[in-house]
Amino acid sequence: MILAIAVVLALTACTTAMAAPDQVQSVKLEFVKAIGDVRGKSWNIISMDVDARGNIYLLSMDGRVMIFDHDGKYQKSLKTASLSNSHYYARAMLGRILIGNYRSDFPWVFNGGKGSAPGSFDHPSMVAIDDECRTYVCDTANKRIQIFPSLDGGNPINVLSLDGQPSAVAVRDGRMAVITQNGGLLLYSMDGNNPVLQASGKIGGGGTSVCVEPEGGTLVAFNGPGGSLARFTVSDKTICKTTVIAPSIMEQWPNVFIHRVPLTKGPDNEIWFATDWYGKVLSLDPKTDTAKERIKGLYRPLCVGFGEDGSVFVSGYPRDPRRTEILVFNGTQLDGKGKSLFPEDKTFMSRQQPNFSILPDKDGGVYTRVFDKDDWTGFIIKKLFPDGRETPVVDTKTMTRTRARNGFEYSLQYTAEGDILLANHVYGSVVKMSREGKMLWTAGANPAGGADKVELAGPVDTGIDSKGRIWIADARRSKIVCLSPEGKFLYEHGGRGGVDDVTGKSFDWPTGVECATIDGQDFLYIGDSGNGRILKFKIEN
Repeated sequence: MILAIAVVLALTACTTAMAAPDQVQSVKLEFVKAIGDVRGKSWNIISMDVDARGNIYLLSMDGRVMIFDHDGKYQKSLKTASLSNSHYYARAMLGRILIGNYRSDFPWVFNGGKGSAPGSFDHPSMVAIDDECRTYVCDTANKRIQIFPSLDGGNPINVLSLDGQPSAVAVRDGRMAVITQNGGLLLYSMDGNNPVLQASGKIGGGGTSVCVEPEGGTLVAFNGPGGSLARFTVSDKTICKTTVIAPSIMEQWPNVFIHRVPLTKGPDNEIWFATDWYGKVLSLDPKTDTAKERIKGLYRPLCVGFGEDGSVFVSGYPRDPRRTEILVFNGTQLDGKGKSLFPEDKTFMSRQQPNFSILPDKDGGVYTRVFDKDDWTGFIIKKLFPDGRETPVVDTKTMTRTRARNGFEYSLQYTAEGDILLANHVYGSVVKMSREGKMLWTAGANPAGGADKVELAGPVDTGIDSKGRIWIADARRSKIVCLSPEGKFLYEHGGRGGVDDVTGKSFDWPTGVECATIDGQDFLYIGDSGNGRILKFKIEN
């Protein structure tokens, strides 16, 4: 059997990239704790496999492979690049994890003619192969499983009609398991080319992947808020759930950080952040390190800001792709029914691109990125007012780009003096500017204004401690960089690492950084988005 393999991960390999030795400077970080732990938790699973010894491998959409032994005990995680769609699959064989893509490995299924005749497909979703190279295809919209004689297809040797739409199929040692979108699990034995139903039952919706274990059990991965990995067995032809191997990541809720969003300190000294997938805004109490929900029922929020009167501003992806949407909430009424900042007839061209940062000013205006309808590729910061006025602040098209592509992750923050810090990963720099847009200094690959030349591959957020030092989340290098108030380099910490690093030495695409002071001591909170957690450090000196 030959498959086109996209990625090969050695089972004995480790993806943790150790950070370079920390710079000896006047400031350093002392690791305190990890808030939220996704090790062994089911999270956006798109595929799984079981090897001959019964070890279990779960592939998540972010490119992580979680490994469990045959008893369901978590072992470790391996990480490759984030996946672009849900058509990737994992196969464990010969001491390796093979990651392929259904669309490229089976083009005759996914790129062939659409139809209902045998050999045609309507929205196929998954492919499985048995030891004889027979190929089983979930022909989803046609409510059937088609079985073909070889990897190359041909005429189907059997077409199995179903009551529900199949979403996943698996085969092993003459057994076949199918899960359907209406919450059914069907177990068959193969009599030659003919599947014979052995048991069926309802297991609930949300099943995304299924595996047949060597010892006879069936594994099903579920997605959604309650997503988990569960083992099912058959007793008197009845399907029973026996074990939850990987519980849902939601068991960690709300102490998880699984979105590429900034961290923002609120007037209550708590660390606020949005959660795109769940439409909520959370805050973390630095005294207890517990998170709570503050606003619910939002449409894909990404960023939070605060007015001088205690009002909360929230933005992110716009419901209407033609508008820049910013909602304002009364500080005592955070119920998800905020008032739109702008009048209904005012349109700011957004081209479906989100706001990653908003910065309310005391005069009623809000600093944010606005897309010019005539040149949406530029990065323009404007101050927008409720009466429809807009004031240009800075057009970063005049800055030197360190990356060729456009980027939308950025952050805006006030300094202690009332100036503005702008971080943007495309330009590889952090800029201090006046509220009118005058550049005061630039730290990065092309420094100006007396600041240092600093290696910044993808700065996306900033935090400021009680001494005015600037902490930068450099997502692309998975490092945290510290600058003086004048833009001088002081310190850096981190390097790329996975969820199994619980010592605070590394991160995976950190997108949030913020400082909080507790009883005169500064602490740094880092939103480690790739690892689904927030890391807490004590700032020394």
